[in-house]
Order: sequence, then structure tokens, then C-alpha cells
Amino acid sequence: MLASLGVFFLASMILFVLYIATRLGSTQTDLRSYALPLSFLWSTFLLVGVSVSLHYAVVAARADETLQVFRLCGLASLFAALFFVVQSHGMYVLMLRSLGASMLGLSPYAFTFLLAFVHAMHVVGGVIALVAVVGQAWRQQYDHERHWGLVFCAMYWHFLDAVWLVMLGGFVLSIALIQRSAVQLPTTDHGVAPAKASIAEPQVPAESAMGMVVAPLPAASSVAPWSLSGVSKPLS
Repeated sequence: MLASLGVFFLASMILFVLYIATRLGSTQTDLRSYALPLSFLWSTFLLVGVSVSLHYAVVAARADETLQVFRLCGLASLFAALFFVVQSHGMYVLMLRSLGASMLGLSPYAFTFLLAFVHAMHVVGGVIALVAVVGQAWRQQYDHERHWGLVFCAMYWHFLDAVWLVMLGGFVLSIALIQRSAVQLPTTDHGVAPAKASIAEPQVPAESAMGMVVAPLPAASSVAPWSLSGVSKPLS
């Protein structure tokens, strides 16, 4: 079952990167403002914390350290709860960007939100298993002979961790492709990039069909892969 889920997530990320690669030269989809919420970086550390805590909980169970097993399972539960809080904020930011981007023909935010949501639904299953494991650890049911439930729970969280790292790598790779495509300036017949105009025309905010004013997008080369809010953060 875990193998089939892994193939599903891997195939989804490959299709996502291919979609970005095929839309780089499109005039109907502007990818220049695509960036990830900074929350995704912190949620990654929390997810790794869950896996590490459960790993050492298994080690403690094999050494018959029942109290240590309970402490580590409790720590893993704390990391899991914080993961949901931080990841929910990141998905909220993606939802806001997706609603704003749909007015300008942008869709990577919607795909990113969908993939993160599917992963979060599988994390819910891991939390249910973790709650059951904490209950067993509180009753001191795990020792060197009986700890298979703890092992299976740890394996599932290791799987969630690996899947998220692959997804995060795919998102960052997509941003790298966008920025690399943006810095390739067009050249003249003599192989020299054309000079920019000395006076830039003012950018007037566009008005969408819903009556909302949409600010112009920043240049691709100035967009950071991580941003703090719902608007992409320019690099200094």
C-alpha cells in the first residue's frame, strides 16, 4: 500500500514539474510570481522531528525503556500537532495566492495547494495511528517483544517524511526552472542583448472582472523561492 502511494505522489510531482516546464514559454500563463510559503520550510523540520522521535521510541522499546518510549511518543505528538498548525497557515497562503492568481491566468498555486492537501490527508491517518501508539505507551504495553505497532507507526511517518521531501524538492525545482528561464534575455542578430529603455512606463494596476484591483507582478528574477506572506517577497 505504501509503495502504491509513493508511486502516486512521485508521478504527481513529475507531472507538476513537466507542467511548469511546458508553460515556461507560454504567453497566457505568467509564472514569475510563483513562490512557496515560508511555513513549508518550518513544517518540514517538524515532520522530520516526528520521524526522529518515533525512531528513537522504537530503539527505547527494544531496550525495555517504557518511560522513555512514552516521552518520545509524546514528543512526536507535539511535533505532529505543530505541523498541522504551521502547514495550515502555509496552505491558507497558497489558497489566497491561488484565488488572486486565477484572475491573471496563474495555476501553479492551485496545483501546489492540491498536492499539499492530499499529503495532509495522509498525515491525518498518521496522527490517528500516533494517538493509538501514545495510549499504548502510556499503559506501558511496549517492550522488546511487543512493539510492532510502534514500528509500523514509525514506518508510516518515515514514509510521509520522504514523500514530503520529494514534493518539496519538486516545488523548488519548478521555481529554479522559472527563474532560469526568466534570466535568459533575448538577443539581437549580433548576439548582444538589447538595451533596456532608460525610462520605464508606469505600471497601472489592472482591474479584474470581479471589480478587484490586481497589482502588477514583480519580475521573475526578483522573486524569492520562499516568502513570508500571501505576496511573493522580492529579494533585496
